[in-house]
Amino acid sequence: MDLSLLSWSLKLYRTSTLEVRASWLLGIWMLFDAVRFLHVGAYALSPIPLLLIPLVMYVHAMAHVGAARLVGGHADQTILSVINDQTSMQLPLNPARQFVVAAAGPLTSFVIGLICAFAAPLFLDATSKVAPHLHFIFWPYPAGNPANFGQFMYFTLDYFSHLNLLIFLINLLACAMFDGARMWRAILWPLFGLTRAIRWTVMLSFACAILIIGLSLYLTDWMLMFFGVICLLMTLHEHRSVKLGFDPVLQIEFDTIHDRRSQSWFGRWQQRRKIRALERQEREEREEQEILDRLLTKVSEHGLPALSEVERATLQRISRKQKARQETEIS
Repeated sequence: MDLSLLSWSLKLYRTSTLEVRASWLLGIWMLFDAVRFLHVGAYALSPIPLLLIPLVMYVHAMAHVGAARLVGGHADQTILSVINDQTSMQLPLNPARQFVVAAAGPLTSFVIGLICAFAAPLFLDATSKVAPHLHFIFWPYPAGNPANFGQFMYFTLDYFSHLNLLIFLINLLACAMFDGARMWRAILWPLFGLTRAIRWTVMLSFACAILIIGLSLYLTDWMLMFFGVICLLMTLHEHRSVKLGFDPVLQIEFDTIHDRRSQSWFGRWQQRRKIRALERQEREEREEQEILDRLLTKVSEHGLPALSEVERATLQRISRKQKARQETEIS
């Protein structure tokens, strides 16, 4: 399936270091949310999605851009899209720095979502006692227009909180279209090596896509179904690229990371264990050789009868162990 249509975007502005574009899918999201407000009779709130949705995605994307430059990387283009941004970045191939950049967007969205959730009730009058609500998935659209400016600000901030929390939650998924794809690679990389981290994250992406599709069928939500199908298609494309030796998320060839497998936590643990075993064997061999030299010196000076039963047993045991080691080395 050709996904070129999904990648079309409109140029918003360009600086000397960064170009910012907006995907047409972002406009679809804005339009659908505005129509939802109209359907419930909240006409005064219908323009809010046209302003807040691009603002949410812009702040989310700028968090990635800022973090990329902070860790010594570079970002030259970002495309604001549905739920996530598509930022072209060149980053140091380091798990900690990759994680920082990937997590910067979701973390920023989460913090803004929390602040807005707790700030929204402050605009209501004293008679309206409403506790802060964290709406990660579904937001209860108001029935009708807000009665006053305080209610208008409450619904605006509560909706803004919902958008940020939704973006935070969705971007934890391992799908290639979300920040979780880079985050899960960075998490698994130090534990199991970069190559395994890439392949296992792709498997997680398949699981996430199937989960989204299954949830969309259960909720009969066609919008969620759309995301699940797109996630599945992108994961299939990602899987084909990985099989050919290229990771489309980190933009690296597998040939350049074969020597990085030893950097995994499991590999380092195995290496340390092997080194300790060799050191222990060398120490035992030195101690045995010292005992053997002492016993042989005693035999050469006083004869074999001078050895006690314990010394003779020790001499035989050391001789058997050395013979077994020699046979092992030969085989």
